[in-house]
Formats: sequence, C-alpha cells, structure tokens
Amino acid sequence: YNCYAAIISVIVWAISGAPLPSNLPLYAIGLLFLSALGYGIFQRGQFYLRKQVEASQLVPVSQMGLIAGFLASILILHEPISAQKFLGVIIVVSATLIVSLNRKLAINKYAFMAIGISSALSIAGVIDKLNSPHYPFFFYIMLIWIIPLPFILFPVKKGEIQTAIKDTGWQTPILSSLNVLSLIVFVRALQLGP
Repeated sequence: YNCYAAIISVIVWAISGAPLPSNLPLYAIGLLFLSALGYGIFQRGQFYLRKQVEASQLVPVSQMGLIAGFLASILILHEPISAQKFLGVIIVVSATLIVSLNRKLAINKYAFMAIGISSALSIAGVIDKLNSPHYPFFFYIMLIWIIPLPFILFPVKKGEIQTAIKDTGWQTPILSSLNVLSLIVFVRALQLGP
C-alpha cells in the first residue's frame, strides 16, 4: 500500500516539474524526518490494528489522537486557545466516550495503541504545518511517503508483498492514490490556515 503511494507521489512530483529544494535550513530536514516518523508509526500501526480490532471499535478511539494535535498546535505553533477550539475538543472526547460506551469498547492495549498512532499522525500534521513551506510542495509530499518506507516495510517479507498485490489487485493502487490525494489536500489546507 505504502509502496504504491510512494510511487504515485513520485509521479505527481515529476508531473509538477520535479522542483528540488534550495537553501534548506538544517532544522527543516530534522522536522521532515520527525513528520515522516509520525506517518510511519501511524501507517504501520493502523494496518496491524485493523487486523486485530473491529472498525466499529477502532475508529472512535482513534479520534482521541486529535487532542495531541490540538495540544501540539498550541505548544509548537503557538496557536491561541479559543472557546471554539476548546469546545471542539470537548465534543470529540464526549462523542468518543458515548460511542465507546454504546459499543462496549474494551479499554485495552489496542485502544491505547489506537490513541498512540492517531496522536503520532496528528503531531505529524502539526509538524507539516510548520515545515512544509520550506520545501517545494509536491517534493515534500513525496518525501513524506518515501522516508517512512523502511520503517513500514521492516520486517515484511517479499512473499507477503507479492501475496498482498495478488490478493488486492487493482484496489490497493486506487486506495493508495486516494490517500496520496488526501495528504496533498491536508498539507495544502495546513498551509492556508490554522
């Protein structure tokens, strides 16, 4: 899945004219790797959790990771705390608890893992807001897909990848294309506003 997304992001970057960054500050490279690590943790963890936990249990708990993004935007980006943002966090937490109670969600290692990986994703998004303007846009998107690959692929065996390609056929490239598109839209939205 992530290999397809990386290939698609390379194609998008090439179509955009394949611009390369110039005069990158050293901290921008470090932030890029932190963001890519957050995406890698999320991608690796989500595929593991989807095999272990039903979607009806995983999705509501994953929303709790938005709190990490909210806190990171305050601490890292120095965004102001407004009543509207605070109310939004209260609504997310309340909705998660209500849905979890109705579904009798067990608070176990999978729930904590879901919160952890969604927190990694939220914090990566905050880092993207701070860091992506230092790079040509599509080059940055491409790196966000390529850099986590070693983390995601280790210790996957070649036979497992071949089986996945055979079993999913055309669906995986389509879904990964949509995920690349969603990251493009997400990072562009981060650049346009808080």
